[in-house]
Amino acid sequence: MHIAEKWKRQAAALEALWVYPCLKCADYPFVSVIIPTYNRRAILEKCLSALLVQTYPHDKYEIIVIDDGSTDGTGEMVDRLVEEYGLTRQSIIVTEADAEVKREVEPVAGIEDRTEAEIEDKTEVRTKAETDTECRHGVKRCVTCRSRRLIYEWQEHTSAAAARNRGIRKAVGDLVILLDSDIVTLPDFIEAHVFARLDPAYEAREDGTFRIGFSPDDKTIVHGRVIYTEDLDNPTSTQKRISDISMAFFAGGNVSIARKWLLKAGLFDEDFTEYGWEDLELGQRLKKLGLRVVRSDKPAGYHLKHEFSVAKLPAIRKREIQRGRMAVIYYKKHPTFSVRMSTTMIQPFYWLVGLLTLGGWPDRPGAARRIDRLDKRGSRGLLGILLQIMIYYWYIQGIKEGAIEFRDL
Repeated sequence: MHIAEKWKRQAAALEALWVYPCLKCADYPFVSVIIPTYNRRAILEKCLSALLVQTYPHDKYEIIVIDDGSTDGTGEMVDRLVEEYGLTRQSIIVTEADAEVKREVEPVAGIEDRTEAEIEDKTEVRTKAETDTECRHGVKRCVTCRSRRLIYEWQEHTSAAAARNRGIRKAVGDLVILLDSDIVTLPDFIEAHVFARLDPAYEAREDGTFRIGFSPDDKTIVHGRVIYTEDLDNPTSTQKRISDISMAFFAGGNVSIARKWLLKAGLFDEDFTEYGWEDLELGQRLKKLGLRVVRSDKPAGYHLKHEFSVAKLPAIRKREIQRGRMAVIYYKKHPTFSVRMSTTMIQPFYWLVGLLTLGGWPDRPGAARRIDRLDKRGSRGLLGILLQIMIYYWYIQGIKEGAIEFRDL
């Protein structure tokens, strides 16, 4: 076959896959989407609703929500979704690919209170013959299965690192997608993370199907976009920016990776008990295992951009102080020049911020009033500059606290 004709054929095949994937069910890896959450009921509902209508075969993925101590009724919201989407408390999907080995079924919220008969009544067993449909090439596929595994667990408030680790340990998928609970996705989100690993060099089989370039040993980390938008009802209207994709080696907001490597690296370090840096620290260990990074436009997540108000200053201050404290832990675990630079733990930065915040004005009562006046006047440029200076100031305060507290770490 002429090389140009081969490229044309492969390009046409890939385009068809994105529009309507034609792969045998046995070729789809089982995917575990892991979502840690804490008091984000409203946006989490949008996040889960989007994940429950994915184009990816519904018997080939699970959604694991680890609630890190929410007090806002998150559990009740999940129960409503279970009813609304007709989800079963337990689902056992039997297909030709896994008929010999049945998956261990995990309970979700509330099942402990049900009788054995009720649990049995809610258990759904389907055969491959009952769930198959034909795609436009006549290939059997299982995307119309109604059953999806939605696992919800509540734990005492600890940390995002601990919540993610609990989800990873519970996951049964060879491929793990880590997603923040305040991100809403499109219907092809899971599919896009899987197909980002599709090797264009693969030839079509005789039956017209293609093989996904994924195995449990796959060393690819796929970063998807996180796009800030003011309209979650019509997120695709938001223009993409270069900064939408994380340039870190590993960031936990919208990323997929073979579960094997998370386990081999030792999971997230639970010394990171507060906000920040735990995913970058894990990235340092993953890098030593020889993994590679792919940054893809396809698996996009949309993050609601909240309007600034002066009432949010205390929460911003708390977050930045925590981020500074955790930066100290990160550097103590990886005392390299690159980590020092990425955390800006350098003297010139301290001097500059100290000069811009003489007298510690960000923590004085007049600072909040000044910020409020600028906000009401619509002086967005000056407001942004002052707010960024305040953020740097609080971050350095956190570094100073951490340097004292974690001195013996």
